[in-house]
Amino acid sequence: MDGVAIIMSSLSSIFSLFNPQSKNKPSSSNKAEIGAYGESVAAGFLKTKGMKIIEKNYKPKRWGEIDLIGLDNNQLIIIEVKTRVGEQMTDPTESIHSTKINALTRAAYSYQQEHDDVPEAVRIDVVTVELGIDLNCKDIIHYENIHASMGRFSKRI
Repeated sequence: MDGVAIIMSSLSSIFSLFNPQSKNKPSSSNKAEIGAYGESVAAGFLKTKGMKIIEKNYKPKRWGEIDLIGLDNNQLIIIEVKTRVGEQMTDPTESIHSTKINALTRAAYSYQQEHDDVPEAVRIDVVTVELGIDLNCKDIIHYENIHASMGRFSKRI
């Protein structure tokens, strides 16, 4: 087996770890179901990196929703998940702009006000999940600390 085949085989094995059981896969192309499924895949991925997921789909009174909230290295991690299916060619990070980052920052503050047992330090991350037509995970990219870069993403897998 050549080096490329070994790498592809390894990637296939790794991605299979992040695919929730087939009973959890959406049965249609419903955007909300696909988004929820992508969030489950992202949560599984982040757990393998050692992050503790403490909340999903937090909705403050204002400022939208936080997809996932985690704890990592004594930091509160606010995670925006972007999921794409099939051959959608748009870059999922294009929809993360300063308005979205500001809303996530405000929502994080709201979460801290409601939960006095969480760290003061906050980091905002984005996880992009690319699913194949069969809804199996093809790619996951974790962008850390997007608030500091204000939209200039530094990839970290």
